[in-house]
Amino acid sequence: MTLGLSGKPPEDSTDIAKEFHQLASAAVDLSNAHVSEAGILSIQRSIRDWENDKRKNLLYQFPIMQDPMILPPEEVLQQQPPMSMDPSIQIRLPSPSGKKILIVTKGMSGDKNKPELELWENGALVRKIPTIQQQQKKQERHHGSIIHDPTGFGTASWSPDESYITYVAERLPPTTHAFWEPYKNDNHKDNGGASSSIAGGQHVLGQGYMEEWGEQYVGQSPLLDLYILHLDSGKIGRITNVPGENTNTGDASTTTNGGVTLGQPVWHPTLPKIAYTGWDAGGLGKMPKRLGMVYCRNRASGIYTSDVTKLLQRLQGTITTDETDLVEDKDSDYESVTDAFPYARSPQFLKTGEMIFLANPKAFVSHDSCMGLYKKIGTNSVADCIVPVMDLPATNGPKVSDMGFPGLFVHQLPPNASCGSNHLVLSTVWGSLSRLIRVDLDTKQVQLLDFPLSKGDSRSASSHFLQCQTPSGDWIVSETATNCPASLWLLPHADTVQETKDETIVCENAKLLTKFPAIAASSVSSIQAFHDIPFDMEVISVPTTDDSLPPVQAILTLPKQQKESGKVGLIVIPHGGPHSATISGYVPGFALLASKYAIVFPNYHGSTGFGQAALESLLANIGDTDVKDVMRTTKHVIEEWKDRIDETKIGICGGSHGGFLTSHCIGQYPDFFKAAVMRNPVTNLASMATATDIPDWCHAEALGTYDFTKFRGPDKGELQTMYERSPIVHVSKVKTPTLMALGMKDLRVPPSQGMELFHALQSAGVDTKLLVYPEDNHALNRVATEADHWIHIRQWFNQYLG
Repeated sequence: MTLGLSGKPPEDSTDIAKEFHQLASAAVDLSNAHVSEAGILSIQRSIRDWENDKRKNLLYQFPIMQDPMILPPEEVLQQQPPMSMDPSIQIRLPSPSGKKILIVTKGMSGDKNKPELELWENGALVRKIPTIQQQQKKQERHHGSIIHDPTGFGTASWSPDESYITYVAERLPPTTHAFWEPYKNDNHKDNGGASSSIAGGQHVLGQGYMEEWGEQYVGQSPLLDLYILHLDSGKIGRITNVPGENTNTGDASTTTNGGVTLGQPVWHPTLPKIAYTGWDAGGLGKMPKRLGMVYCRNRASGIYTSDVTKLLQRLQGTITTDETDLVEDKDSDYESVTDAFPYARSPQFLKTGEMIFLANPKAFVSHDSCMGLYKKIGTNSVADCIVPVMDLPATNGPKVSDMGFPGLFVHQLPPNASCGSNHLVLSTVWGSLSRLIRVDLDTKQVQLLDFPLSKGDSRSASSHFLQCQTPSGDWIVSETATNCPASLWLLPHADTVQETKDETIVCENAKLLTKFPAIAASSVSSIQAFHDIPFDMEVISVPTTDDSLPPVQAILTLPKQQKESGKVGLIVIPHGGPHSATISGYVPGFALLASKYAIVFPNYHGSTGFGQAALESLLANIGDTDVKDVMRTTKHVIEEWKDRIDETKIGICGGSHGGFLTSHCIGQYPDFFKAAVMRNPVTNLASMATATDIPDWCHAEALGTYDFTKFRGPDKGELQTMYERSPIVHVSKVKTPTLMALGMKDLRVPPSQGMELFHALQSAGVDTKLLVYPEDNHALNRVATEADHWIHIRQWFNQYLG
């Protein structure tokens, strides 16, 4: 019998696959929560299907009790089996009352670029509205795919009276054909595109070829428009009094160059007015090249409003068969709300008609930052700063993990988030957790909203995420932790609106609504409905050498069975970004490692959730400050938990910038780590700068600056600095056995980065292994890929850490 390093037989790969199956099946990924006036809670859950290599959506519906909507003590909602949603459904959007539901499907053709809209009311399908309609001998195609991108370009929005829906959709590109091919019009017209074809345009940028928004937006039109659907008539109208309508480098029907990309539309509560975000796509001169958008919050953007009075009147009217279904409005010009801000996003209206939004008064080159919360009464008024951008965590007020409020680290403001007449509730990253806060819009006080906890309760290290508000003002909140899949809670309205100046508002009447059972992801094995996650976790602080910045935090996990089996190895997992954070939340891949090894997730300086000064301290210092923080955290954990951690068995694993740090650590500390894993790592900024969809990242992180108004390659001196900041400079010192996983369709960190390091290590005789995923992008999150590469990672650490 072959024995591993621990003297025990090596784990069978089938057993590891079964364990990961249980852990992945326990994951609870929730979205689209809604509570109707009838007290029905609906929420979607995304689950994994290994055999078919895809995700499926399940719809849960629970009746929850009306006012005060509090369950009796100790009672938890009993679940019925969820409904499996048809894969053709792209969007399911209940109206505010819940009496109507809009469903967007791929239509009869199964093509998402030719969607159909369904209106359901009182359980009946009352109307089907195709976006390609026949008018006598002419077809009218309104737009391409309808966008559902809640953390990015936004999604559809109901009008307050539930008569209209505004949504975001792709602008159709021009039609092209080869010089030698005859073109037949076929009486087909694409609105927003061309009514005739461009000869020889199929390979021309802006005609047959589009400059897109990079990673994860491949195949999506870079120009998005806003539309309004009138439910009674079924008519669709495009909002044309918007920025970018006349700023293309050519006519909109002949090019996709230039323009402004529109998204995140919301309705004014009492007026026929839409607020939305516009991103410069080349038409405003602020960013001539479209850079990667996903994960990047520093793309030139502003908030605008458009009056749609006349458009709504036209959509309500009766038209003859000679007219088209698409009605152009002639409303007054749009108004810009945020001219004073280089970056602004996520407009929302309060019930009073006042607008709130996220913005930063200072341009920043990091891909994320602390954001300010602003309120504006009218277009011409000066925006009132409610929560400012904070350089350092507050020294007074509420604390989470012994740290004061660090400022807002929020991607989007939630809809209908007002609490009472003058409060706002939202979730924000606070150190290594996500927590709920209440913001007083008058006094500007920020208070922590928390669950009642007993002293030493492990749930103090859990994260809270706002899901939705009920019609009676209660809040549906999910709670999760690194060792606990999400559960649903109800926070009563009365608890959240209580008049108090206390730093923390404890919602004493918070009630657990439900815990979600596991859903089998595969036929590989049976699973337990509720599985005890086999490790404990806590948030720790690590002293820093810079007293002007907050301490480094980290999440530490330790296997539960360790007490019987002696010391365990430690795996260090630095996050990517670098301007993101590892917050307490359940991730199956991490759980697979944490069930056997101690894990530490360092939130090094540069992470979000610790104030703007800590975040910006990393710019021009990558490969140094972050590496030192990771090593300091690792050594601190080894020393403080030396009775539980085997200091001779230390591994490291990271993706993207986490892979950059992994490569740096095994190069700068060649005798420290016994095994390493990298997932789409950055290895050489100099060779990445002109190959990635985010060249600004290479400049900003290595040099500290970037001019978004001009596009150029790095000069000789800049290339030298980028190279010196890169882990490839230390490659000759590496001894650590290294596993590499690469997605070959990664536009963020091109696979050539990992290949460059892999071949260098292989030629130097370092034990290496390469995993290649031809259809994956940066996230390596296709269902089968996720399972395969995490099982490989567990095997790799088993081989070298025992």
